[in-house]
Amino acid sequence: MSLQQLLAPAFTFNKLSITKWEAVVNQFKLHWGLNNGARSNQFLHELYNREMNLFLLPAEIGLPVPHSLFIQTSTVVWQSYLFFDVLIGKKLGDFITVNEITYFIKKRIRRKEITIRQLPQLDKVPYMDAILDYLFLLERLGILTKLTETTFQLKQKILLPRSNREKEEMWQSFHQKIKAFSRNNK
Repeated sequence: MSLQQLLAPAFTFNKLSITKWEAVVNQFKLHWGLNNGARSNQFLHELYNREMNLFLLPAEIGLPVPHSLFIQTSTVVWQSYLFFDVLIGKKLGDFITVNEITYFIKKRIRRKEITIRQLPQLDKVPYMDAILDYLFLLERLGILTKLTETTFQLKQKILLPRSNREKEEMWQSFHQKIKAFSRNNK
């Protein structure tokens, strides 16, 4: 694989096994939730302070994105932070700007809650590419509408399941969205 392929990866859900991706996300959650250091984990503390459960995060958190290589922090974690800081407080029709997201991401980086991968070949790592990939994926899934290059509008709220049964129902619905998304992108 060339450096150019690493820096500008192509991505479609067609190449992604949904079950494999779901297994990786669930394995991550299980490892983090049962790890000895879980009691002192800053991310888990914030999650629990918000009265959320790691195992009941929505399917839209932890999505694989092409430029995720630029962010060392797990996609589950940085996408959760984006959800906490920006998405959860928005109402349908509210605007979300890249400037707003950048502000919160930089704040998380300064507090060392998100770590940017250091790549010796690059003077400055374009980590916002991963964030934009995520926003564009949320757009393709019908959650956001892109208005301009730097402005999105919330079209559908990301819901938090309150039980394992709700989580399973939401995952089934999400699987259907992904299948439809994949069929339309062939």
